[in-house]
Amino acid sequence: MPAKLPAIVRHKRTGRAFIWLQFPGGPRRQRYLGNYGSPEVQQRYRDEVDRWRAAWAAHEKPPIVSMANATVADLVAKYLEAAEVEYRNAAGEVSREFANIVSACRPLLAALRDRPTASLSCVDLEAVRSTFASSGDRCRSYVNATMRRCLRILRWGANRDLVPGSVWGAFSAFAHVRPGRGGLRDTKPVEAIPRPVVDAILPHLPPLLATAIELLWWSGMRAGELVGLRTRDVERAGEVWLYRPAQHKGAWRGRERSIYFGARCIELLRPRLKSDPAACLFSAAEVMKQRKEA
Repeated sequence: MPAKLPAIVRHKRTGRAFIWLQFPGGPRRQRYLGNYGSPEVQQRYRDEVDRWRAAWAAHEKPPIVSMANATVADLVAKYLEAAEVEYRNAAGEVSREFANIVSACRPLLAALRDRPTASLSCVDLEAVRSTFASSGDRCRSYVNATMRRCLRILRWGANRDLVPGSVWGAFSAFAHVRPGRGGLRDTKPVEAIPRPVVDAILPHLPPLLATAIELLWWSGMRAGELVGLRTRDVERAGEVWLYRPAQHKGAWRGRERSIYFGARCIELLRPRLKSDPAACLFSAAEVMKQRKEA
């Protein structure tokens, strides 16, 4: 609703009073109230303003979504609103999983946007999955993960009376694609990078980046965990140092992550320790400085 109430204006040629009103979804229009200065003007003004306010209130009030009228678009909109709050890390930042959920919603909406949730079945989810097979650019593990997220949305809706329980119960029969089925390609397992490949690239890297690559290879930690590594995070009491990152891939499950640094890792880390315990040991700015100097 516009912030200001309409002002009463006098029509110069006729002497009548009028106001301009902007209704939702329409152009601005004049409403005549009678002769300017007459007693009837104020009463008509109040009536017109009441109707104008009611029109905006009905336009801005969100419709009540229930099991009887909920569509897939309604369900997805409400789920994304809740997921953006739920899927955050310890620092309050939106986690990567939320982006994965948004990606999963796209094919779901493309195929079933206006379908009532009460009419869904496994056949509909099969139609969503078939769009991946036709495109030919997605692997089986990605498609199965996407469909699991779609099922998570439907389960969330069933817990909030946006999806009938009978419909959610029917989805228990929905099976994921097995290896070699469904026209989807299978990816090879992710393996460690061979040491000769690491040795071949190290001479071409700035010193700090070469140290980071070595530390990743010997410790098995993730790149995101390396970037957040600080002096105060490393427990150096014994012969093997220990690093427990506060933020990691499994933190949302309540799991702890422990990374052990042996003799070679300690040799790489010791020169990087800083007097400021909160300073990161590996800085992208320092890497760029070394690159420019080289």
